[in-house]
Amino acid sequence: MRTLQWQLSFEGLVLSQESHAWCAGIRFAQHEEYFNFQQAGTRRPVRARLSQPMNGDPRLGRIVLTPAGAALPIETVGVEVDFPVRRFDFDLAWLNAQLPASIDFDFRQVDAHPIFDEPTIAATLDRIYDELIMEREGSKPLLESLVRILAIDTARCLIARSSQNEFSPRSFSPEQVTRIRHLIQTTEFRDLTLAYIADRFEMRQARLREMFKRTTGRSLRAEIEEARVNTACRQLIETHYPLKVLAHNLGFTHASAFCHWFKQSTGLTPTEYRIRNAAVCKGDC
Repeated sequence: MRTLQWQLSFEGLVLSQESHAWCAGIRFAQHEEYFNFQQAGTRRPVRARLSQPMNGDPRLGRIVLTPAGAALPIETVGVEVDFPVRRFDFDLAWLNAQLPASIDFDFRQVDAHPIFDEPTIAATLDRIYDELIMEREGSKPLLESLVRILAIDTARCLIARSSQNEFSPRSFSPEQVTRIRHLIQTTEFRDLTLAYIADRFEMRQARLREMFKRTTGRSLRAEIEEARVNTACRQLIETHYPLKVLAHNLGFTHASAFCHWFKQSTGLTPTEYRIRNAAVCKGDC
């Protein structure tokens, strides 16, 4: 079941906020009237998948690109009560007009992409969303620029996908590395394990670790831990959450385990880090 919560428009773009709910085991295919991006408004995984895999991949990403006239066949794999989705519907002629003459591309010829989790696309969609709902002074020229950026980045990405060379099976492609890093940045840390990532990429953990290290020069565990440390530091500064809440958010069973890990990672206890940075912020202000 899909519930429309609100809708806004800007020239050839219609932005809407939807809430999705379903039971497990349901299959459906929603026919799309407009070219659109659907962006999940939560970090938790989508409890649904393609019932008919595309390009050998049955998954749905946190951003799904669907051209007008297409329909993605979906199978729900878990109960969902309120899954928030931002929907960006575009008039195709208007979207094509945003591209400079130097880019030979036609959005009318685009295929569906159920996984379109490109960080640059996600960031631009977030900014478009913020500007539309805030209605700040000077938003119109900024929105015009953001839509052009979105059109150009999307066209470049789709051109690269269609013409991408075969990469060695012993290493990841740049797109795959981007997808892994985006998965790390958007998954709840209590769910973020090597097993979880390996399952999403349908490969063995050992092979995942080997290919990531060969491609990037660093271990996948180090990548995850860096994201965890950055998130911990940010939440200590930006929130007043007690340590037991932060520990839960970061995937620790007890606050004591979180404190020990944070001290090992940064040289400071969480409380020392929070106090020191609060003092720095106060001095700057």
